[in-house]
Amino acid sequence: MKRWFGWVSLLSVVALAACGPQPAAGPSNAGEPGAGQSAMGQPVTGQPASDRTADAGRGTAQAGGTAQGAGNAAQGNGTGTGAGNGTAGAAAGVTGPGTGAAGSRPSTQVLRWTAEGMPESATARLYRSDNQRFSMYVLPDCTASAEEPGRDVVLFQPNAHVFMRVQRYPAGTSVDTLRQQVEAQLKTVAAPQVVRDDGSIPFLSKAIHYVAYNQKDVVEAVIFQSRGVWFTATVYASREFEGYGRFFAMMETIQPEDV
Repeated sequence: MKRWFGWVSLLSVVALAACGPQPAAGPSNAGEPGAGQSAMGQPVTGQPASDRTADAGRGTAQAGGTAQGAGNAAQGNGTGTGAGNGTAGAAAGVTGPGTGAAGSRPSTQVLRWTAEGMPESATARLYRSDNQRFSMYVLPDCTASAEEPGRDVVLFQPNAHVFMRVQRYPAGTSVDTLRQQVEAQLKTVAAPQVVRDDGSIPFLSKAIHYVAYNQKDVVEAVIFQSRGVWFTATVYASREFEGYGRFFAMMETIQPEDV
């Protein structure tokens, strides 16, 4: 009987050892969130970490393609899409600052012309006429200003006897009226002649070009349209002056500001 009770006690000890509390799978610091959980015990996101990384990669690829992608990759930025559209507009040639629209011309522009058979160039600065509501680029050795109502003048600094007068005409002015006016002005110097275009200056190919000269003076007058508005530009110089190319280069940049 005692031996039987001994076997029962031994079996009870073994059973209790087998059914006792199990240790945790690994140590964990109390209060620290596990993987995939926030401090409040909620999932950080419904996506696996690998999917989130893939989405971030797609957003980065979009940002590399356009700024719009960058805006999508960082929602709530509010700047990415606008920047992307602006860049695309500039690339497509959409009118913006510096593209020639009225009031948006760049402050400087390089002008090129030919003097005595040799190419020349210089950076010209923008001149805006409040007098006649037009703008043009003026070379460094020239100054522009309002001469009187309806007339602006460009002075050639190295030679006080050389200058260009610019006049703008109202809508409805006929080219015949302009021809008559220019011819009357030139007759004070000599009989006006129409200069035959030789194609060397494309701007003059689309204009009406007069010249009048005597033993001392030369006057060259050009009638042309810019954005549908008629202008005349008249260069007054001494007979020995050879720098007309620079004035033709400036003429070509004349644009009305209100069209």
